[in-house]
Amino acid sequence: MQDTAASLRSPTTPPQATTPPPRAPTPPPRAPTPPPQAPTPPPRAPTPPPRAPTPTPAAPSPPHVAPAQKKRPATQSNVSAAPPPKKKASEKKQAIIPKKLVYEMTDAELNALVKSDVDSFFKKLKTEREAKRNPEKPYLLLRPEDLRQRIEAQQKKRHEAQKESSSLSDYDRTLRTSIEEEKKKEKRARKGVA
Repeated sequence: MQDTAASLRSPTTPPQATTPPPRAPTPPPRAPTPPPQAPTPPPRAPTPPPRAPTPTPAAPSPPHVAPAQKKRPATQSNVSAAPPPKKKASEKKQAIIPKKLVYEMTDAELNALVKSDVDSFFKKLKTEREAKRNPEKPYLLLRPEDLRQRIEAQQKKRHEAQKESSSLSDYDRTLRTSIEEEKKKEKRARKGVA
């Protein structure tokens, strides 16, 4: 046995050096995880608008039963969260009565609808044509009698204004003339400079 133990320890075979395998590079540090939030309820599907019932001789269908929604178990974060704010009382909405679709109408209803649409279209077209044929005349084109009356009225106003100016005193008239002369001199001086 000593031989076998000695042969195992013999220096004929050198001991093999064990090298560890190369390490993978370290990953970058992770961002901190956000705190848990209260679970939000799943979004509701919009309700379709009500439709007018169609007259069919088929048997009435059973009432529609909504599928039961799964309840989530209450968690600590759900219990500690503040209750949602109360909704305000909404005003009563007026019921919107949708128009019947064309394929839901009877022949008489459809004919009445088409006739009203055609009549309104041609009324609009007729008013547009008449507006083109007889456009509004501008206010400057007046009958000769009206034009004479307006001119006479303006002349009367001008004559009355001149009478009021002639009622000025001698002192006021001299002031006015001297001011007008000064203005004329200034205008002449500007023309000479320019």
